[in-house]
Amino acid sequence: MHSTGLESGLDEEHLLALGRIAYWASRTEGILREIAEYMVRGRIGPRGDVLNTAFRGAGYGELEGLVLRLVDRADDYGNPEIKYIKSGLAIAKVAMEMRNTLFHGEWVLPADGPGISHPTAVMGKRSGKEPNRSQQFDMATADNVSEVVAEAAEILAGVYLLVDGSASLEELHGDQRSTRTERGRADEQHRT
Repeated sequence: MHSTGLESGLDEEHLLALGRIAYWASRTEGILREIAEYMVRGRIGPRGDVLNTAFRGAGYGELEGLVLRLVDRADDYGNPEIKYIKSGLAIAKVAMEMRNTLFHGEWVLPADGPGISHPTAVMGKRSGKEPNRSQQFDMATADNVSEVVAEAAEILAGVYLLVDGSASLEELHGDQRSTRTERGRADEQHRT
C-alpha cells in the first residue's frame, strides 16, 4: 500500500484513549437504536422493512428524540419508569456531547511539535459554536470521557431491559448500586 506520509501526530496512548471512547460511544448509540426499534416494533409489529427504512442513517440525536416522544406517549410505563428512562437518556446525552467535544474538533499539536509524549501533548480546537476556543485534552480528560461514555452505555442497557420488560426498576436500582460499589473497589485497588 502506498503511504501518503499523512500521520496523526498523536502518540499511541492518545490514539488508544480515543479508540476506547469511540468504542463506548458506538455501543451507547447502538443500544439507543435497539431501544427505539423495540419501542416502535411494539406499535407497528415486527415489520423489519419499516424499521430498516425508519432508522437508516438516523443519528444519536434523532434516535433520542424519537425515544423521548415514544416514552411521552406510552401507556406501558408509570411515572417512576418514565423518570428512569428520561434520566438515562439525559446522562447518555451529556456523555455523547463530551465525546463530540473530543471527536469533532480540529486536532493540532502544541508548539513543541510532534513526538512530545507528555500527558498534555494534544490540543483540541473546537469547531462549530465556539470556533476560536481551544481546550487542552490530556490523558486524564480522555480517560474520564471514556468512563462516562461507558457508563452511559451501561445505563442505556438498563433502560432497554426496563423497556422490554426483562428487568424491573427495583432490579435496575440494585444493579446500579452494586456496579458503583464494584467500581469503587476497583478504583481503590488501583490507587494502592
